[in-house]
Amino acid sequence: MRSCPQGYIDHFHHAGLNIDVFVEPERRWAKGYAGRNAKPVFFLRFNDDAKMEAYLGRWIDERVSAFNRKQEEKRLNRETPCPLNPGDVLCSSWGHEQTNIDAYQVIEVRGNRKIGIRPIHVEKAFCGSYTDRGYCLPFPDQFKGAPFFGFGDWRGEISLTRYSAAKPWPRLPDGRFRALYWSSYA
Repeated sequence: MRSCPQGYIDHFHHAGLNIDVFVEPERRWAKGYAGRNAKPVFFLRFNDDAKMEAYLGRWIDERVSAFNRKQEEKRLNRETPCPLNPGDVLCSSWGHEQTNIDAYQVIEVRGNRKIGIRPIHVEKAFCGSYTDRGYCLPFPDQFKGAPFFGFGDWRGEISLTRYSAAKPWPRLPDGRFRALYWSSYA
């Protein structure tokens, strides 16, 4: 628990969320801290007590809701096995100011979470006369790289890097793969 700043009173504290809210009632100042940050997430002055209480209530409720969602996600990951099976095709969309699409195929499932995947070929088609954008489709069983293992979650997603994850390639109602949009620098 953080120490209360001089002149403020402790308005709210939650050890599990590691959030603290302090208020200075005479000047209607409020400071809110989250996580291990030494600096406040907000430091605001309000015109009246009702507005201050409404804002603080919303801020605290948002933090509690986010915490509860995260706990539910952890519970689902513990209790629900990954739904991926050998042969499933995954896609990963990533990039900054461009959209790169990578495709993977599940080649092995070990236990409930450990998933062996291997990169596969993606065929790109251009949009009209543009050569820097278009749509692409995966080609299962046309491998182009070495296999590796990742850990799948209850939704069938596998974290690849800190900026990308692979999830099941979307399909059309008739079972065919849906074409995904890609773009690149000219």
